[in-house]
Amino acid sequence: MTIPGQWHNDAIPAKKPNEMEIVEFSLGGHICGVDAAQVREIIRTAGGIVSVAGAHPSILGVVNLRGKIIPVIDLAKHFDISENGEGPESGDLKKKRVIISEFYRFRVGFLVHQVTRILGVSRSIIESPAQPPQPWGNYLRGIV
Repeated sequence: MTIPGQWHNDAIPAKKPNEMEIVEFSLGGHICGVDAAQVREIIRTAGGIVSVAGAHPSILGVVNLRGKIIPVIDLAKHFDISENGEGPESGDLKKKRVIISEFYRFRVGFLVHQVTRILGVSRSIIESPAQPPQPWGNYLRGIV
């Protein structure tokens, strides 16, 4: 998926050393983000996710992406968040996106309700929470 005005060779301004880019996405009424350096691509979900018997309830299934089998985690289900903020619900998969991320050479997909934009952020404005809000716990690295 290409977000207008983003990720085109000539459209990316030179990044300053103390800045990072964040892929912004939504889970229900929550606005979240992931370091763009860890994002490999963003894909549509229509028809490509195959369920896996006996998997953890947060694992929606797997997707075959150019010959690589990648697990897909439903973040809303994992954090007990719905699109309307009242609990998990399946919703329309066609409208949702999967953010394919890579951590320590392991690729995983995260199902999110919507990907909104890529945001340039100065590292100096990222605050570490004294006590991470629930249900985020240890998953939260900082707040902007």
